[in-house]
Amino acid sequence: MTVTLTFTLQKGANIPELRFITPSGKKLTVADEAGYFVTTAHGPDLFKDSQQAIRYMIDHLSSEYHMTREQAYCLCGAAVDLK
Repeated sequence: MTVTLTFTLQKGANIPELRFITPSGKKLTVADEAGYFVTTAHGPDLFKDSQQAIRYMIDHLSSEYHMTREQAYCLCGAAVDLK
């Protein structure tokens, strides 16, 4: 198995935990066409970590797509996959 990773440094960005994008064309599911934006969190409690990862996604949606936090929360409830 071979894995290729490409990193892009975002100078001046305040990113508290790892986040990444999977490229389009890497069909991970039947519905996948455009890739994924992924937020992560780590720690000893998986439940708290998943809550924090959702908070990071809400922050991302609010800042990048100008959604209210409530709109971002609703979108996460419908579309986020906690794998």
